[in-house]
Amino acid sequence: SIIISLLQILENKIDSKKFKSEFLCYCLPGVLIGIFFILRFEEVINFKLIAGIMLLLSGLIRIDKSLSKTNDVLKKNSKKIHFFNGIIHGLTNMGGGFLALLSSSIFQDKINIKNNIAFGYLLMGTLQYSLFFFLVDSFYYRYTHVLVGISLFSFFILGKILFAKISNFFFKNLITFLIIIYGFITTITQTLRYI
Repeated sequence: SIIISLLQILENKIDSKKFKSEFLCYCLPGVLIGIFFILRFEEVINFKLIAGIMLLLSGLIRIDKSLSKTNDVLKKNSKKIHFFNGIIHGLTNMGGGFLALLSSSIFQDKINIKNNIAFGYLLMGTLQYSLFFFLVDSFYYRYTHVLVGISLFSFFILGKILFAKISNFFFKNLITFLIIIYGFITTITQTLRYI
C-alpha cells in the first residue's frame, strides 16, 4: 500500500490543504494511540470485529440517502472522523475503508478522491511500518520484494487503465460497494473465530 500510494501521489499532484492538514493533526496521533493500545490489549478485545461491523453499517447507511445524509455529517465532523479513523487504523489496520468513505464524501472528482486516499494511506502505512519495525520482533517479511513487484504491476497495468475508464459516479459507488464487502467479510471471518 505504501508503494501504490506513493505512485498515485506522484502521478496526480493535487493540493487539498484542509484535508491534508486535518489528517496530519488528527489522524496520525490517532494511529499512534491505536498502535500502543493494540500492543497492550490485542488478546482481550477483537478490534477487527468491531471495525468490520462499523464499516458494514457505514456502507449500508451511505447507500440509503433517506436514512442519513452521510456526506454532510462526515464533512461537518471531518476532524473527529480523522481522529477516529486513526485510532481504528492503529488498532486494526483497517482505516482505509473509513479514509475512502471520508474522502469520497468531501470530494466529487475521482482524482481528488484517489489522491487524498493515497496521501492518507502513505502516511498511515509509513508510520505503522516504522513503529512496528522497531517495536515488534521479527517484523521484517522475507518476500517484501515480491509484494513490491505485485504492487507495481497492479498500479501500472491494472490500476491506471481501469481508473481512466470509469466515471466519477461509478468510482464513488464502487468505493461504497467495496466498503460494504470488506466490512461483511471481516465481520463474518472474525465472528467465525468464536464458533
